[in-house]
Amino acid sequence: MTDMGIFFISVSQFGMVFSLNCIMAFMPFYILRISPFGAKETMIWIGLIVAGMTFAALWSFLISTRMQQTSFSAAKPAASD
Repeated sequence: MTDMGIFFISVSQFGMVFSLNCIMAFMPFYILRISPFGAKETMIWIGLIVAGMTFAALWSFLISTRMQQTSFSAAKPAASD
């Protein structure tokens, strides 16, 4: 049973990564076409969106590997006596 679960997770993760890569490859062309702004402003916004997604992924990796105790301690409310 667990082998089927691992297989299903692997296939779904592959599908998600494949889809995201296809979207990220064609997204700038689509947005340039429908954007009401100029090409320069649109490319700046696309860069900010892509950089923000990359920053979020790197930040979550950093927290999950290096700052687990610190992040949980900061989120824990102060004990009330």
